Amino acid sequence: MGMTDHQYRRAPNATFGFIDGKVRAAKNKTLMWLNSKSTQDQERIIYFSISKARSKRAIRKKREEQMRATYLQRQAEKVTQKDTQYRGRIEKIIKKAIADQNLTVDSLKAVLKDVMSTEVAETKIKRICKIIANPEEIVDTYLDHYFNEDNMDVRYHGKPVEILLPTKRKPLSVEIAYWIVDQSEADAEDYTMTLSQVLTDYLLDDLTFLEV
Repeated sequence: MGMTDHQYRRAPNATFGFIDGKVRAAKNKTLMWLNSKSTQDQERIIYFSISKARSKRAIRKKREEQMRATYLQRQAEKVTQKDTQYRGRIEKIIKKAIADQNLTVDSLKAVLKDVMSTEVAETKIKRICKIIANPEEIVDTYLDHYFNEDNMDVRYHGKPVEILLPTKRKPLSVEIAYWIVDQSEADAEDYTMTLSQVLTDYLLDDLTFLEV
């Protein structure tokens, strides 16, 4: 895929079939071999190739579609990996904030400013500090939470039902009842998330606490 990526960057508007042909020709030295033939042999080979091209067009088109799908999937995986790394850096800050006995709005704001790609509203930072100081305040409230499923954002309704205190093996966590938007709260299923995960998603706008 390295040569394909290089050719695609040089000519982003070219079809994958054209790019694939260039890569294959470079690898198997087709043009050098053809130039070594006599003019008569060249004409015969070219005529034969043209006559076969029509029957192979559908196969090449399918291959081109598969290559494009593979390329786009690869690019999507790169984006996902980058997003995961970015999210990981932010969650690391939130974990430290949860453990910080002297946490203030200004101290958290200063640290996030160096990492976040966009400015965070001070009201959101204040809410995070307030929840860290008293996690119980979110129990029995409601939230909307987006999860990535098969490269699609799916919205769930949620209700934190219990704060799970930290142990030697498990960090401070939240048990949340989730149900999909076309269901009712009676259909909810309980899931456990760390408080740092919840607050990271809130910070990145994947989670919204609903005012009721």
